[in-house]
Amino acid sequence: MTRFTLKNPIIIGFFLCLLLPIIGFSSEGFSSATQPIEPNLTQQNTPPAKYDLSDFSQFKTDPIYGAKDARFVFIEYADYQCPYCKKFHQTLEKWFNTDHQKQLNSPFEVNWVFRHFPILGEKSMLKAKTAICVLNELGNDAFWVFNDLLFTQPIKPSKRLNYQQSLWLLASKQGWDVKTLMSCDNSKNYQTKLKLLAQQAKALNLGSTPSWFFLDLNTGKVIVGNGILNLTQLDQLLLDQTATP
Repeated sequence: MTRFTLKNPIIIGFFLCLLLPIIGFSSEGFSSATQPIEPNLTQQNTPPAKYDLSDFSQFKTDPIYGAKDARFVFIEYADYQCPYCKKFHQTLEKWFNTDHQKQLNSPFEVNWVFRHFPILGEKSMLKAKTAICVLNELGNDAFWVFNDLLFTQPIKPSKRLNYQQSLWLLASKQGWDVKTLMSCDNSKNYQTKLKLLAQQAKALNLGSTPSWFFLDLNTGKVIVGNGILNLTQLDQLLLDQTATP
């Protein structure tokens, strides 16, 4: 494991994110928090002793953006209700843009694995399970469309539609078969994935969002981080690692 430390650390109040424990697990295995807490940008160096990230085959049930045979993997744990995850999502979209990657002149590719960490209440869980159903029933490409919508489009329940129904409405506007997604919901097919993600998060000692791991599949080296990075920092993260043969 490598410690990744950012320059210009944010004020001490932001260190509160490190105090969010993984306790009080719900039926899906995730803890809950009453409000989002801004992440601390000082990165942690706690080895995930109970969980090995170096085997890429484990990601076969995860949504993957980019080349599946890339040397580097950026694994993000995020909550759709977390405002800092939303900000980081916008940055990651720019970073993974093909034109931006070409500008880096890196000889190696990097892909993006998204993992749900719904710790901010019921709305977080509803969004996560709906996104899992989109992935399960409609595939990887549909997931990334819906993933972006969940971060960028406000969900507005009404007297006629509750929060979950409003999520189905958002899916229907993409021309998708909502009945198929609802059958996934009714059959509880998403629960297996959520429980697996909760077990992984616990083994990795995660306690805030966004949390991320930068994995080199050639060397097995993993850089652990909490908080948001800007484009320059992401570029440097990749370039520093590609300097290693």
